[in-house]
Amino acid sequence: TRIVCKFRAMVLRRWPPNADSAREVRFSDLDMAVLQSAAACGPGFATSAPELAEQLMMRPAQIQRSLDKLKENKLLDSVIGSTDGFDNYRLSLSGTAFMSMWERRQDRL
Repeated sequence: TRIVCKFRAMVLRRWPPNADSAREVRFSDLDMAVLQSAAACGPGFATSAPELAEQLMMRPAQIQRSLDKLKENKLLDSVIGSTDGFDNYRLSLSGTAFMSMWERRQDRL
């Protein structure tokens, strides 16, 4: 019995619990503003933290944290090159789908 219990514990540790369930991500108002600004650039056009910071009147470091969060959640893609030492980003296909869904939802409200 002890061997079976040890074996089960080893096997169950390998797989994360609820691997099939989707995780919930919460976006702040800043995240949504950054995403909307990136979407406003148009498909294929890149933006960076200094450009968005100028538009939103915030510090580039704050914008960069939001850009990193959006990239981690696959809503933005990195683009080759940099602006003032900050990476460039563009809206991904997932980001485009998310923004179109978001706009349809806002139209209904």
